Amino acid sequence: MASDRTFRDSADLQGLQGDAIVDLWWVDLESLDPTVAPANRFFRFVNYVVADGQNVFYGGQEYLPMPYKAEGFEIKTDGVPPSPKLTVGNIGLEWTALVNSWDDLVGARIVRRRVLARHLDSGTNPDGNAHWPDEIWTIQQKTAESKLTVEFTLSTAFDLDGVTLPRRRALRYTCPWIYRSVDCGYTGPDVGDTRDRPPTDPNYDGTDACGKRLASCRLRFGTGDLSFGGFPGLSNA
Repeated sequence: MASDRTFRDSADLQGLQGDAIVDLWWVDLESLDPTVAPANRFFRFVNYVVADGQNVFYGGQEYLPMPYKAEGFEIKTDGVPPSPKLTVGNIGLEWTALVNSWDDLVGARIVRRRVLARHLDSGTNPDGNAHWPDEIWTIQQKTAESKLTVEFTLSTAFDLDGVTLPRRRALRYTCPWIYRSVDCGYTGPDVGDTRDRPPTDPNYDGTDACGKRLASCRLRFGTGDLSFGGFPGLSNA
């Protein structure tokens, strides 16, 4: 967002630079668990700089200001579907809490809604129906996590890699099973952390956890039949 289109203070949120385009985001946890309580279903956020650190309301819904970087979201009419990356600021370790509670959020639906600033609830022309068509993405993989940021790779709703089969979501690189669950089937000793570092490695983080990769599965099951829940044979082509 260009600097002349950012909300600089409360007056801008009220008077508004009406041509500013605001990206509103939310993670829909119901795509992971249909029984999730309505009050906990959505995690909504907006660009911290654009909102000048203030909460933004649209259509009666509240969006929390949060720094993030979104790249690779261009959708083309030919070629390979995009696999954009979303890097979010891990303020208060909120994203760490989400990925810990929801198995890295793999398979979760994430939506971007683009709105003119004047149509926000505090704008000069509030209108909860005035926005571009929603962009719907699927979290394909958590690719990095630290105390400062969490990075996700996304896939498009029409990418075969994100297509929904009966009771299953087809993911190419990532296993959706909960580690040591019935679906996973692993019951052996501790093997390594999410980066496949064994307990003998000085950088081992102290937690036995599967990295959700095919290589992580091989470490546990060897060269025989694997319990990998992904679909490595899928292709973007």
